[in-house]
Amino acid sequence: MMPISTRSADDNAANSWSPVVVTLPVHLADATEQLVSIHDATSHIKDGRRSTPAVNLADVIDLVPPVVIGLASSLYSTLKLSRLHSPVARMITSNVPGPSGAMYCAGAHVVGMHAIAPLVEGTNLNVTAVSYGGTFDIGIVACPDNVDDVASIARGIEDVIGELKLAAEVKTGQRTQVARAVGLQPAMALAMPTPVTHARKRGDAQTAGPGRKQPA
Repeated sequence: MMPISTRSADDNAANSWSPVVVTLPVHLADATEQLVSIHDATSHIKDGRRSTPAVNLADVIDLVPPVVIGLASSLYSTLKLSRLHSPVARMITSNVPGPSGAMYCAGAHVVGMHAIAPLVEGTNLNVTAVSYGGTFDIGIVACPDNVDDVASIARGIEDVIGELKLAAEVKTGQRTQVARAVGLQPAMALAMPTPVTHARKRGDAQTAGPGRKQPA
């Protein structure tokens, strides 16, 4: 499940979105095919939202008093009502565009912004990306009962980014140019490793995040 913008071209609202469910192509092994599948699915959803405007969940939430939302959430969790139905989604993901310029707090330079998003009842994983000052940080929060090794998810993200980077270089001819410069054959160029930053581990075993990445 992921939030999708419901803004129109002339909409200047600060927060306008609604949640959608996107099926992850776990049946595909190739990272490029996975990316294409997700892009096609989300593009189809966005096209449908343009033709039929969706309900803005942010507006709906504003209509309900926070006390009522808190009581309903507490009751839902206390009674374990999530066990009575299948989860809407196994994972929640979001991309939060942050400020592009430098930020300061009490005169101190803010060097990074890292998302530690909450888990919604019934979900096992939350992956939230935040961009800031030319960097792209990914925060991962997992349910310890259902995700044994959250650090492996961070490593998996790094591996896939490396695969996509290699595929992009091959498609644009950059990898072949590098191979020719060092006297390698094109077939050997495909096997050249792409360096990937190791995951940074912070906090307890339930949270992890890969190293900073430039936006793809």
